[in-house]
Amino acid sequence: MMNEFIRIAFLAYFITHIPITLCIDLQGVFHEHYPTVLKELYQWYLVEFNDVVMGGAQPWLQSFLYAELLFQFPFFFVVVYGLTYRKNCIRIPSIAYGAHVSTTVL
Repeated sequence: MMNEFIRIAFLAYFITHIPITLCIDLQGVFHEHYPTVLKELYQWYLVEFNDVVMGGAQPWLQSFLYAELLFQFPFFFVVVYGLTYRKNCIRIPSIAYGAHVSTTVL
């Protein structure tokens, strides 16, 4: 059984990553389709945090962004549901998510 503090911390992490992924990360894939206000937010983010990785269009970064779109983003909703209702079925998918994120961060 997961510690309640850890469950809430994970829940907060995944809930906050839904809008972050939509507003910032996926602009690397669909930038031209975003409204101006979100494009400006993206530019502010790149400058404010000096994110040279997200500012580039390297093929390896594009592959990570597509993996985020196809694998991570849908998983956020599944894991939020699982953590909210204390479902054990999210354990194995969470291990796969952790392995994927660990390799992309490395």
